[in-house]
Amino acid sequence: MAIMTNPVKIHALILSVAFLVYFPFINQPFTMDSDMLVHVSRQLSINPVDPPLGAYGKNMILHDYTNMPQRSVYKRCAHPPLLPLILSPVSRIADTKEWPFHCAMFIFYLAAIYGCWYLFGLLFPRNLQLYGTLVWALSPALLTIAHTVMWDVPITAMNLWILALFIDAIRRERRDLIVACGIVTGLAAITKTNCLPLYFVIGGYLLATRKFRLFFLWLPGALVFPLAWIAHNFIVFGKVQYISTRLFNPIPGDVRYRFERNISFIGGSILFPLWWYWLFIKTEKVRRQTFISACAVAIWSGLLFYVLKFPFWFCLTYWVFGTVGLQALICMIFWWREPVAFASKRDRVLVSLYAFLYVVLMHGFPSASIRYMLPLLPCIVIIMLHYMQKLGPRELQWFRITNLTIIALLSIGLSIFNY
Repeated sequence: MAIMTNPVKIHALILSVAFLVYFPFINQPFTMDSDMLVHVSRQLSINPVDPPLGAYGKNMILHDYTNMPQRSVYKRCAHPPLLPLILSPVSRIADTKEWPFHCAMFIFYLAAIYGCWYLFGLLFPRNLQLYGTLVWALSPALLTIAHTVMWDVPITAMNLWILALFIDAIRRERRDLIVACGIVTGLAAITKTNCLPLYFVIGGYLLATRKFRLFFLWLPGALVFPLAWIAHNFIVFGKVQYISTRLFNPIPGDVRYRFERNISFIGGSILFPLWWYWLFIKTEKVRRQTFISACAVAIWSGLLFYVLKFPFWFCLTYWVFGTVGLQALICMIFWWREPVAFASKRDRVLVSLYAFLYVVLMHGFPSASIRYMLPLLPCIVIIMLHYMQKLGPRELQWFRITNLTIIALLSIGLSIFNY
């Protein structure tokens, strides 16, 4: 791929790719979680302050139910109100049609793409910034989830912008950027609780480095929206939704299951495993680590086969995907130790800390799912971009072309199958 430097051509390419892979699927039927978001949006259009559960709400899926009052739609929805509020005008004109909701959700797909564009631009040269953005835009995880009407792409976009704004604000000592970072953090907190690790990353870093002025510029925006939601909950419901949900369930057996599944998801949600092996084998240190990861996952695959009686084909596939997933995760968490010319150690520490804390949070979610880990996956793209720099010029050209082609074909194929 030739290095493209014209900003107009770069953004025309990104926007063209986004339109071409998104809009052919705007009539995709709702999933059961989409059904929840659509119903909550409709109830908020009836009464945004105290939305009723509604007759349909009584029959919605139970895995997200809370301890909120029986009359409220939040009895069956564990997520804060921002996204349903944004979509409530759409619900009034959409009737039973899917495409108005998909059109409205396109802005979040674009926001997720440009959040990565911003973040990658802070960490890598321009040519890798563009390539990483295209890989992310076409990745199987993002594209197939973007074709649904759910919370996952919007909260991923917000997390990306929070992290990028914070790194940029610290790098340039920009007060306006830290204020913007705080506002987006607060908005994310009333969208979905996946933003929790960023409170620890940002607040912890600013306090640990004694950047108190920046901390107090970030804090009001980060707190005003969730505190307003808590106050609303006390006044209207007498309960707080944040602490009435049943989303976090860190039972040891469930944590083991989630980790087992999550590393295999990481192994196939961004790149096809063959291209991960290509990158890891080219670097001597990572080659040795990958061998150790392969041995560890092989032992676990053997236990799945002999103890839990999983089919052999499943265990073999799990070994292939799980090995590169585990290695990519290890590389991400310890990326701060890698010598990198473009990104500072501080930037790498922030990204690695976010990845580590999000992995911890992810193992308290109700189940193992690619969509739950979507805010983590741009960090995995960062690892891909980092190790691409180990390839020679000709090999790098082949890697770029073949990798992006396979990703695009796989993602579009999955999207058609899912449609």
